[in-house]
Amino acid sequence: VYALSECGDDSLAPTVARLLADSDAAVRQNAANLAANLSDQAFAQLRPKLLALFDDPAREVRFYNALFFAQRKDKACAPALLALLREGQLQE
Repeated sequence: VYALSECGDDSLAPTVARLLADSDAAVRQNAANLAANLSDQAFAQLRPKLLALFDDPAREVRFYNALFFAQRKDKACAPALLALLREGQLQE
């Protein structure tokens, strides 16, 4: 999964879109990582699905999705990071 995310291959975007809705939280988390490493154009296409992950039932998915948005300097992560901080989920 790491190698896939680092390759930044935009042709993966349709697969990533499907994986973002997977029933397994670990799959959704990894899909968000894949999306974060795609081009700005491919990320923009996936962004609505990624924004939905801020309300994911799995804390890990919300946490890592917020970090991935932060790495891209996307301000949409701010409310999610603040919520995680209030929940005591961020230690630093």
